[in-house]
Amino acid sequence: MKDINQLTLRHIAGLYLDLYSTPRDLDRPLTPEQVREAGQFFLDLLAAHEAEALIEKERQHQETIRVPGYREIAGMFAERYKREEGMAADADLTEDDWHKASDVFLHYISGC
Repeated sequence: MKDINQLTLRHIAGLYLDLYSTPRDLDRPLTPEQVREAGQFFLDLLAAHEAEALIEKERQHQETIRVPGYREIAGMFAERYKREEGMAADADLTEDDWHKASDVFLHYISGC
């Protein structure tokens, strides 16, 4: 299996050197310096490809993280406030309840 992989990689390397040398009007076989330049160019291409893949992966990950809106956060807070105050889940908060809840909320966010 190792021999097949080596043969495949040699074939790919030869194809790459053909692709590298043709637009640059370089004759094959390349000099050791030209091979080093071609190798460095190839490494730069690989690094750029991997960087693009990482950026895309992070972008896709960020899309999966949904940040709730302010109304949803307020609703979640109100539900928790009702639970902690022993109120029924379907109970409406009065204006006084909202003021108390606002004080609790301000206390939490001021500690952040």
